[in-house]
Amino acid sequence: MLAVTLVMASCTEKSERSAAKAPIAPPATVEVAPSPRSEDAAIAATIDPKRIDGDPVGLAFLDDGGLALATDTEVAVAGASGISGRVPLKGRSARLEGGQGIVLEGRSEVALLETPSLRELYAGPGYVLTRPSQAIATTGSATSVLVQHAGKLARFTLPPGKSKRVDTIEITASGKHAVVTWSIEDTMDADAAVFDVATARMIGRARPMPAFSMAPTASLVGDLQVAIDKNEVLVIDLASAAIVRRAKVACPKDSFLGNPTSAPGSDVVLVTCGADGIGLDAKTLAPRRRYPRIMPGCDNGELLPGHFDQAKNELVLEGCGGIARMELGTGKYRCSDEIGLAGAEYDVAPSPNGSGRRAPPGRENLPHCTKDDDAMNMGIGTSGTYAITYGEPGAIVHAGGRIELEPAASQFAIARDEKRIAYAVKGRVIVRSLPAGAIIQEIATR
Repeated sequence: MLAVTLVMASCTEKSERSAAKAPIAPPATVEVAPSPRSEDAAIAATIDPKRIDGDPVGLAFLDDGGLALATDTEVAVAGASGISGRVPLKGRSARLEGGQGIVLEGRSEVALLETPSLRELYAGPGYVLTRPSQAIATTGSATSVLVQHAGKLARFTLPPGKSKRVDTIEITASGKHAVVTWSIEDTMDADAAVFDVATARMIGRARPMPAFSMAPTASLVGDLQVAIDKNEVLVIDLASAAIVRRAKVACPKDSFLGNPTSAPGSDVVLVTCGADGIGLDAKTLAPRRRYPRIMPGCDNGELLPGHFDQAKNELVLEGCGGIARMELGTGKYRCSDEIGLAGAEYDVAPSPNGSGRRAPPGRENLPHCTKDDDAMNMGIGTSGTYAITYGEPGAIVHAGGRIELEPAASQFAIARDEKRIAYAVKGRVIVRSLPAGAIIQEIATR
């Protein structure tokens, strides 16, 4: 659960269609970044490798192993030897999400900086996508999405037609395909297209994957998209934008299908039907198992906040300040940090000690996965392995132990491979190894 960090309070946050092929859009380009501005080059020549300007208000690990840091006045990148580059914000806001690229947002324009060099890939009219926030959309005669990928600027141009507002871009783990979702302005309609990342060519239509949805109806599983169309589950091959599998799944009229979830190599596709879950055979989409009351009773509404832990063949559910783990093969809950994660209904008007809530039979007294009895946890990362415990002192907790933290630790960021974690304390940024917790780097602030 890597959080998006928005720097500076002055910044303003910003129906699915057939998966049939669409006309091919004009080929777009993959561009090489221009040289940095002279003023930024002058700043780079006077870098203090030991300090950043001010207290950090955002941290994020980059794909190349570096660490991006933002303060109220600048954004910087640090390598093993310290700060390697920095750019002044000049009234703009910086968005850090890790991976590749950093977006700066001003009142009248946006800029995309290459990482780790911080060279300017684009500056001009546009807006920041809802997800991920290191991608931008240009405005003008044609709408394009710009994002750094494989060290270059990738530009995906949307098909012509009605005015569009781009919402998200999702690039598959293989890096081969990108699904762009947009809304049609002045309507409630949404649409999506799949692009070949190497050539930026539009392959065809896909199912929309908006950033905000009551219950998601599409997800990426490798280079496939698993989607829901009313009472049908569809599997779309992104290489061709063709539907390669489809099956009707029974769900009562007062409920609806949602939250398609799986993982590459898994033999299960999970969907929800109201509060229950249905496990489908990944190859045939035939129902194999039902999971009663799988929807957490936290503040997630109709969204299933979970992912597959393929190594353990488990569903990891997140919320209520912790996680729960359910065995996909049996439907048995192995552990849960809070009864809401084990299926107790959401407590709209909390009763003392949650005494009015009951988990389904067999889940009443589960052991905790990570949570201390007297602390509030926040999961960090995507594996469900680590959580931050807030208290005095705070700590990083996992199944193998507990790493005590310095007072007032904040602004946590975890590397994609979950082998490092960074956070800010007074006067410095600390990077620790995981799971050992050894301090491997400190960056001073001023």
